[in-house]
Amino acid sequence: MVFASGMFLFLFLPITFTGYYLLRNRAVVWRNFFLLGMSIVFYLRSGLKELLLLFLSIAVNYMFARMIAGSREKGRKLCLVLAVVYNTGMLFVFKYMTFIAGQASSFGLLPDSVWNIALPLGISFYTFQALSYVIDVYRKPEIVEKNLIHVALYISFFPQLVAGPIVRWETIRKELKIRGGGINSGLERFAIGLGKKVIIANQMAVYADKAFELLASKELTTAFSWMGAVAYTLQIYYDFSGYSDMAIGLGEIFGFHFPENFNYPYISKSITEFWRRWHISLSSWFKDYVYIPLGGSRCSTRRMFFNLFIVWLCTGVWHGANYTFWLWGIIYFVVLAAEKLMMKSRPEKCKAPSDTAAVSVFKHIYTLLMVMFLWVLFRADSLREAGLYMLHMLGNGTDTGYAVGVTKLYLKNSIGYFIIAMIGCIPWTAVLKRRINLSERSWNRISQLCVILIFAIACCVTIDSNYNPFIYFNF
Repeated sequence: MVFASGMFLFLFLPITFTGYYLLRNRAVVWRNFFLLGMSIVFYLRSGLKELLLLFLSIAVNYMFARMIAGSREKGRKLCLVLAVVYNTGMLFVFKYMTFIAGQASSFGLLPDSVWNIALPLGISFYTFQALSYVIDVYRKPEIVEKNLIHVALYISFFPQLVAGPIVRWETIRKELKIRGGGINSGLERFAIGLGKKVIIANQMAVYADKAFELLASKELTTAFSWMGAVAYTLQIYYDFSGYSDMAIGLGEIFGFHFPENFNYPYISKSITEFWRRWHISLSSWFKDYVYIPLGGSRCSTRRMFFNLFIVWLCTGVWHGANYTFWLWGIIYFVVLAAEKLMMKSRPEKCKAPSDTAAVSVFKHIYTLLMVMFLWVLFRADSLREAGLYMLHMLGNGTDTGYAVGVTKLYLKNSIGYFIIAMIGCIPWTAVLKRRINLSERSWNRISQLCVILIFAIACCVTIDSNYNPFIYFNF
């Protein structure tokens, strides 16, 4: 079940909200039990096998956490190692066994289709969340949770179950016992996220998919290749940040405060800054559970770069079993390492933020171009397809009359969507507030009217359209 669907918007969410509201005066444990039940119903549509796998993850990680908290040092380390092996092993089986079998069959080592395992929905996200719980308990045994319902709700809570953000146990463990809801602000955040997804991301997906279709049919022009790359750059942002907004909004409605996952990443002036603003919960997860335990930056330069390489290799591997993801992660490592070396080589007096307007614009363009080309690699099905697409962007496009005509037609029909999408990538509301002298009450009324309009349009689009992919459901 996806948030941007009629079943969720007009059936599941009203039932869940009504039931939770009716239990508002009951003990928190009853509200938690109800939310757990609705989370099971939400995930059940992905299949009974996937639901059983989720239950197994909950039970195993609950058991390991209890064993870690109640054991001596050697026993605790052993339980932690077993928990890490179990969780990473599950990811390996479901994300990589089919890929490995396919590679082996291509060399004649195995028969075709000997191992074809479907990827369970959201397994990468809820596995990382469960693993962070066990690691945190190892570091602080006193935070272990004895109530299985609380642990089960933490891992399977439907807003962030299938595509994040990745929530730490420390973030919400107190809210599982004492909490209050922010219904109005939560609904507003959900409506904005829904609008991002169905009004902008789905439209951008049309142009991005068309560009790769034209590449396959050898009719892609240079202009349309750039249009497709820009469209995918906008699509993946609005798709994923829209889902995160909806998840954060839903969490707030039910009294949980999830961490922010995006902070206007496309205004960044370096790749380092970009990854501080993009998919923040994943970046911080790798930082806290991989980079820092390996030694982080408090070691020799060579060791620091090795740690950084491991993190970005793991990031590429986490995204999927494809050479494109691995290369994508390795290239980001190279770029980030180069930026760190440049910062180390600059004199201290030059490290102050004194960039001129021209330098600032250059940095912004460099960052956007680097991110855009790497999104092409991320989107492509193979390294060959990514290479061909980038060659088209660099001037190797098709110049036939039909191809040029298609490009002009799509450009004419899409210009409004692109302008709206680009404006939404910058924090323009803060600028307007500074420039226009209105009271806080007036701003609230205007924003509420805008949110109502966005929600109404999004609902109409959802009802009218059957095209509704979520990119990060694939991970």
